[in-house]
Amino acid sequence: MEEKLIKICSVCGSENAVSNELCEGCGALLKDAESKKSVIEDTEKIETPKKEKVEEKKPVSKKINKKDTSEVKTEKGKELKGTNFYYLAAILIILGAVIVFTSGIFDEPQPAFNPGSGSTNMPDDHNHSGVDLSAVQRINDMEQVLKANPNDHQTLLKLAHLLNDSGFYERAIVKYKEYLSTHPNEPDVLVDMGVCYFSMQDYQNAESYMKQALEINPKHQIGTFNLGIVAINQNKTSEAINYWNKAIEINPASDIANKAKDLINQYQ
Repeated sequence: MEEKLIKICSVCGSENAVSNELCEGCGALLKDAESKKSVIEDTEKIETPKKEKVEEKKPVSKKINKKDTSEVKTEKGKELKGTNFYYLAAILIILGAVIVFTSGIFDEPQPAFNPGSGSTNMPDDHNHSGVDLSAVQRINDMEQVLKANPNDHQTLLKLAHLLNDSGFYERAIVKYKEYLSTHPNEPDVLVDMGVCYFSMQDYQNAESYMKQALEINPKHQIGTFNLGIVAINQNKTSEAINYWNKAIEINPASDIANKAKDLINQYQ
């Protein structure tokens, strides 16, 4: 027997390595997770009885041939199939509702992202619809790198971008602020943090941080474009169009300018 220390997720009950910051099962923070020892038995002891049990049960199945028993089994089988049908129907209804809901969300204008941030440039290419659990292991690995080297600011920024892209907006904001405490005059980071707030529908903070970026760089095209997105989501149409016109003036030949033109035509 071998004992190994693990963390138990308080949300979904999944077992995680002690070094993990996020649950690999549900993505929840493991800060208050219960730690316990897991006992691993010899694999040979587990496999041997399984083979013996399968061989012993073969003759038993031949005895179950009575008419009454088969009828009972048939009735139970019908009941189970009926139950499964209702479950399947319910799942399909829920999935249909989710598809309709999300299709409405994706029709709304979304913010653009800075080159090199780990996010795509154009808004329609970036999906912020939910948490990406497939990124949990990479997030945990980056957390371990930062624990070993707290002054690795580039890894800190990459982690903030990954958390943002994976839907962990609150944690991304914490990492962005930590980075900005030593690099306060980076407009790209301020805009990306503003996008996090936008994704949480905190439009006031989204606007505030994006405007801080423009104070540092008044010709920050993506920040200007995104302020239009924040405005239109608050039904401030004239303000949004004003920002998009400014974004076009900054670089008329860019993809962002073309997107701004499309939005102006849509909302005028």
